[in-house]
Amino acid sequence: MSVGSQDLFLEEDVDFAMRLSRAGVAMELHVYPGEPHMFDPVTGRIADQSALDIVRALKEFLRKR
Repeated sequence: MSVGSQDLFLEEDVDFAMRLSRAGVAMELHVYPGEPHMFDPVTGRIADQSALDIVRALKEFLRKR
């Protein structure tokens, strides 16, 4: 799960991630500093890092299956 630190839904996203984790759902939460809601479609260093984090997490998930 990826969210920017300036996202209006940050608290709700963190709460949801924590509830998923407590329920035993394998997941990762990444909070990207200074980023607003829907930051990932905008090209740049942090969006690129987010894409890399997502690909890495998916590869790890598939490797464990």
